[in-house]
Amino acid sequence: MKNYLIFSILFLSFSACNKSTDIAPKDELSIVSEGLTGDKVLIRLKPKVGTHQKMMMQMALTSDGNQEMEMNLNMKMNLKVVDKEAEVFVYDLTYNSIQMDMNTMGMSFSFDSEATTQTGMGEMLKTQLEPILSKSWTMKIDEQGRLVELETGQQDNLPSMGDMGSISIPMPDKAVGVGDTWSAKREMDDMGTMLMNMTVEKITVEDVLIATQGDMVDASGKVLGTYSGHYTLDRHLGLTKNGVIQANMQTAGQNIKMTVNFKSL
Repeated sequence: MKNYLIFSILFLSFSACNKSTDIAPKDELSIVSEGLTGDKVLIRLKPKVGTHQKMMMQMALTSDGNQEMEMNLNMKMNLKVVDKEAEVFVYDLTYNSIQMDMNTMGMSFSFDSEATTQTGMGEMLKTQLEPILSKSWTMKIDEQGRLVELETGQQDNLPSMGDMGSISIPMPDKAVGVGDTWSAKREMDDMGTMLMNMTVEKITVEDVLIATQGDMVDASGKVLGTYSGHYTLDRHLGLTKNGVIQANMQTAGQNIKMTVNFKSL
C-alpha cells in the first residue's frame, strides 16, 4: 500500500496558444515574440526572486489486475523563488494540505491533513505524511524548465516526493509558433524516462497553450505507458498556470489509468 501512495504522489507532481499582435512590451514578458511579425515566441522560465505561487493538484486513479483500486487525491502547495544562480532558479517548496480517499482490496479509508483527528488507516498515513507537510523542500529549475536538483528527503527517511520536475514543461531551444513541435527526454524519479513531444497550439497576450504526449519507458527502452495533456504557461513569468494530464500505464501486473488536473490558485 505504501508503494501505491508513493506512486500516486509521483504522478501528482507530474512540479501555452491563437496568435495575437497586441502584446505587452518585450521587457515585461518571459515568453517574448521574435521577428517582425511576432508570430513566434521564445519560451523561457523567468520568475523574479520573491515570486510566490500557490498550486493545487487533483488526481483520479483507477487500477485493475492483481489488486483493484480507486483513489482521489488533492494536494495544495506553495512555491517561492528564493534565489537565482546564473540561469537556475532556486525554489522553496512547502505542502499545505493533502486529502485522500481510497478504496482498495475491499477496504475504504480517507485522510485529510486539515482534520483534527484521523481514523483507521488514515492514522497510518498521518505518520507518513506529517513530516512532509512540516518540511520546506529545495528545488532548482533552469530557464528552459529542466529540473537541475531536487531535495528528496531520503536523508530524513521520508517517502519520495516523486517527479516534481514535471511541474514545468521542457522548453524548446529556439522560438516557436503555432503548430511548431519539439521533443525532450526527462528522467522520472525511480520510474524510468519520459519521451516527450510538445506542440504549440495557441498564443495569446497572456498565455501560451502547449499540447504534450509521449511514452514512459524503462532503462531497457520498454514502453511502460503513454500520456497526453496540455500545459498553459503564463507569458509574463513562464510559470505553469494550469493543465491536465491523462496517463495509462502497466506496472507490477496492474493496469493503471490516471487523470491529473493542476492549476495556480
